[in-house]
Amino acid sequence: MKNFPALFCAEISFNAKFSNQIVPEALANTINAALSAAFFMSFATTLVTTVLIAFRIYTVTKRDGLSSRRFKHVMDIVIQPGAVYALSQFTAAMAGEVPGSATLNPRNIAFDD
Repeated sequence: MKNFPALFCAEISFNAKFSNQIVPEALANTINAALSAAFFMSFATTLVTTVLIAFRIYTVTKRDGLSSRRFKHVMDIVIQPGAVYALSQFTAAMAGEVPGSATLNPRNIAFDD
C-alpha cells in the first residue's frame, strides 16, 4: 500500500494541471496509458506478494507440523486485505483501458467548472 498515495497524487496532479483546458488526444492517451500501467504494476506486485506470504505461512505450518488452526487467523489477515487491494488496483487499471471511461478525456475533463 506504499505506492497507492503516490499513484493517487500523480492522478490528482495530472487532473489539476489539465483542468479547464482541452488536452490534445495524444497526450491524454499517453497519460491514461501511464496511469493504467502504474495501476497494473501495483496490482501485480500486491497479488504476488500476498501469494508469496500466504505460501510461506502454509509451508512453514506443514513442515514444522504446527497446528494450521493457529495460523488460519494470520492467513486471513494477510490474504483478505491483499485480495481487496489487488481487486481495487485492477479495477482502477481497467477503468483507464476501457474506451469511454478514460481518466483524461480530451473533450471532457472531470474537473471542469
